[in-house]
This record gives sequence, structure tokens and C-alpha cells, in this order.
Amino acid sequence: MSRALRNFVQRNALLPYFYQPKRHCFWNPDPRRDREDPHGNLWHLWNGSKIFVKECERAADEWKEKLHLDRARYHLGEVVPQYLFREQKDRDLFYTITDSDWNQGFSKAEFVGTRQGSGLFRGVLDTRVPRDGVTKRAGIAVLQSFPKTKSFQRKVYLDWGDWTHLVIRCRGDGRHYSINLHMCEEDDLTMHLLYQYPLYTRGGPYWQITRIPFSKFMISYKGSIQDKQNRIDPRYITKIGIALMDKTSGPFELEIDYIACSVSRSDEDEEFAYETYETPNNYSHAYGMK
Repeated sequence: MSRALRNFVQRNALLPYFYQPKRHCFWNPDPRRDREDPHGNLWHLWNGSKIFVKECERAADEWKEKLHLDRARYHLGEVVPQYLFREQKDRDLFYTITDSDWNQGFSKAEFVGTRQGSGLFRGVLDTRVPRDGVTKRAGIAVLQSFPKTKSFQRKVYLDWGDWTHLVIRCRGDGRHYSINLHMCEEDDLTMHLLYQYPLYTRGGPYWQITRIPFSKFMISYKGSIQDKQNRIDPRYITKIGIALMDKTSGPFELEIDYIACSVSRSDEDEEFAYETYETPNNYSHAYGMK
């Protein structure tokens, strides 16, 4: 092999598929260099040390629970709350998202507490489309939980693998909501995939208890149900949310007492509530032909 050919082969093996030229010859100033830190290094060191002490105490409690080796056991049909909204710190685990947060609509929403110790998801849904030439539809409000973390802000799963049903005690305004279960946090092709199931509210002053088997949640991508479905694995759920996007402008209110899980044998043998087979291409065209 000649020297020129050998150098060409070695160069292609080392270069990536997308090669970005180096621009070290240009001086790029740091955009933060002109910003003055209002706090000194001692202030950051002092506040960081307090956070570090709290996280160490949290890690010690986690290890005590792990070494105790006494896993909780629940009775059949028992409803175990996962989220209660009695105090403000419980409601701080959730936040609201609307289309106006992205300048793609005019909806507003908030999550506040009530005198009864429940959480109230309320606001105004607006389906007007902004005149920006890009947005095609509007009108969405979402109540969503922050990802669960353990000591030193490490993200963990909700780990609902021992449960068969999701239970929500609420009372609404008669509007149609959607329960969203998030499975991943990566910014890739699956970032918009959700497991959804409708939540119908009756309206009026009476509470309603909705029991949803995990086997009935459907995969959706940006709000559209997909043709290929599979059962959700509750062990790897990261977040839960409640969305309103019923294409009806006006105020809304959804009062939530708790979000819980339970075990029931009614759907113990049900692996998945929907068909998972795939029909071959042009199956309908060949129907009835010999």
C-alpha cells in the first residue's frame, strides 16, 4: 500500500461522520464575564455546606431503610396514597404547564390548596391560536409532578411495579381530562411518548373515585394514539400528570384529594387490554380473494 493511500485510509478512520472544523483562531468572549456575582465565594460555600449536610442526612435515612429489610406489605384492595396535598410542601411536588408558557397560546393555570386539605387545579383554557404564522392549534393546561429524587438529587423511578391500579379521588366540573404517565427523561425520539387514559368528571359537589388498571393505558405521541401498543411497566414510571385539552374555551376546576395505587385481582390475568397483533400489508385488498 502506498504512503498516500495509507494516510487517506487512516484519516477517514479517525474522523467522525460529521466533522466540525476547529475555530481556535477566533476569540470568543465568555457571555458571563461582564456579569457580577452578587454573592461572594464564602456565601456559596456556606449555603452549599448546608445543602450538603441535609443530603447526607437524607442518604443516611435511605441506608437505614435499606438495611432494615422490612418491606411494606399491603392487603388486597387496600388503597395506598402516593400523593397527598394536605400541606404546601406536598403541593410543591407538582407544577403547571400551559401553552402560554411557550408563547403558543393564552391559557392560564395554577395549583393551589383548599381549606379541606386538597389540591385545586384551576385556570382558564383558551383555544385561540396566536397569529404568528407557525402555531396551528392551542388550548392545553397540564398539572405535572416533578421527577422523584433521592439523596444528592439523584433521579429515581416511582417504582409502582407491585400495584395493578391507579386510584384518583377527585371532583371536577364535568370536563374531560387525561391521565399522563411519563416513562423516560431523555431528550431523544421517545421524549414525547406518553401513556394516557381519559379521566371523565361528573361535576357537582360529590367526590368520585376513579380506578384505572395499568393494563388500560395507551401509548400516544404528541397527543395522538399510536397504532402499535404495548403494556406499560409501572416500575419505570418517572412522572404523572393530568392534562386538559378538550378544545373548549372557558374556566376549569379539578379538585384532587389524593393519587394512590392499589392491588386488585379483578384484572390479575389481564396482561394488556388491547390487541397487539399486526395485520400484513394490503390485507384488506386481498380479503375474499382465492
